[in-house]
Amino acid sequence: MTTQFIRDLHQFALAVDIVSTELLQEVGKLLDDYFRKTLRTGTYEVRIEAPPGTDGERFLATLWSSDGKKYTAPLHKADGSIRGHTSYAVQFDKPLWITVADGSESLLQATSYCEMWSGADDLPAYRDWAGEPFLTSVIVPIGRPASGFLNLEFEQHLDLCSGAKAELLHVAKIIEIFCRSHDSHRAQLDNTHNAFQNLNAKIIQSPLLKPKLFLAFSSRADAEVVGAVKTILAERSADFDVVSWDEMHESGNVNAQIADAISSAAFGVCYMSEPAGANGRFQDNPNVVFEAGMFHAMNAADVGGTLWVPIREECSGPPPFDFAAERLLVVPRGKGGKLNKRALTANLRNRVNSLLESR
Repeated sequence: MTTQFIRDLHQFALAVDIVSTELLQEVGKLLDDYFRKTLRTGTYEVRIEAPPGTDGERFLATLWSSDGKKYTAPLHKADGSIRGHTSYAVQFDKPLWITVADGSESLLQATSYCEMWSGADDLPAYRDWAGEPFLTSVIVPIGRPASGFLNLEFEQHLDLCSGAKAELLHVAKIIEIFCRSHDSHRAQLDNTHNAFQNLNAKIIQSPLLKPKLFLAFSSRADAEVVGAVKTILAERSADFDVVSWDEMHESGNVNAQIADAISSAAFGVCYMSEPAGANGRFQDNPNVVFEAGMFHAMNAADVGGTLWVPIREECSGPPPFDFAAERLLVVPRGKGGKLNKRALTANLRNRVNSLLESR
């Protein structure tokens, strides 16, 4: 049987429509009183899943804690082993109720443990709380599959009872509901902000003026390809003004000018490849890839997205990100790497015509 407070908080979590960051903080204050005054914990912490590392490693970050401090730590050590009891609970999705098993004065000094909840007998070493002499450690995974944990530490030895299980599982479920609702609300705010920014960028595209097309390519790009691209674009000079990065001569931050030009463009063409040595192979230019990524992101936003054409050499390795929906235009070449200019101009002319028809 759970306490009335927890039952009421659960009903509130289910009923509330919007969980803002401010409301989540207020819930944290309520649970702080509950942990301290009702459960009489020596200390506590709630951690939830954080963005993964560069190699995909899982991280957990503090949501609430008794000392008010924020921590972020990987789930595993550098060698891949479990970092401690909390990581064990999340990794194997097991609630843990741990006490000393060898008569030690604290879990910190213990060499063996008694785990009463899940029957775990392969626990890693206990990770201490700044040397505090706790005798009971309780960890309850949050989410299914586990994406966080509730950790309660007690200075006295506590035996597990069925009421404690029900209460703490209920608390973990409530935290999961609030966090999920908060994440959903933040995603809605972010999407709204991005959509508004996209609309704001389009304000400067006057319907009374010709739209702009931004042309991006490397300073080391194949000059014959660049020349062919510029020739095709010039054919439609009555339909749009071409803004080519190499013709931007205003004083100031060039990167900022390029970003502004991209955000205000109705169309884009990005030739990402540049020669990689003298063996006929190519590579992607990082700056042009970044600019292509801006077009890709605006197009994916699906709110007045910029229409664009990505151009790449076949011998440039795998694309840097997903261009499947962008209909990548591959530069046609014959034997010995000779440019098939007629095919390139025909293909690009068709793509430019499609851009204008889609507007």
